[in-house]
Amino acid sequence: LMKPFHALSLLIIVASGCGPGVTDGAYPISKGYLFYDTGSNGKTIRYEERRDWSTTIVSERVDAYVLDGHRIIIARRPAEAMMRDGIADWKLSSMCEYWIIDVETHAVEQIADASKWPSVRCDMGNAYGATVEHGN
Repeated sequence: LMKPFHALSLLIIVASGCGPGVTDGAYPISKGYLFYDTGSNGKTIRYEERRDWSTTIVSERVDAYVLDGHRIIIARRPAEAMMRDGIADWKLSSMCEYWIIDVETHAVEQIADASKWPSVRCDMGNAYGATVEHGN
């Protein structure tokens, strides 16, 4: 039988791996646009119209973005949530998409070529997580 202190210590150690990760949260980019991380592949770009209301602009999974003046350039690897043997999992596309958001006009456009921004690339070898570079 464990002493109460030891049982509590064990519970804390076991539970420390559960719940939100250290990167979970909302990170401001510019003029109401946020990088929103719910963990795993749940990485999106959202626009916060009010403090209590935001809208997804670029959905899962955002692998990288950079702020270039009044534009946010984004690399996105499309992801969809699915059930596998009763467990929620992500299916990631093998294709990388590139998007630009103009923070002044709120125009969103998919582009074919992002070679001008070499740090904005999809992480094709990584099933979970994303690389995000905060540029100038």
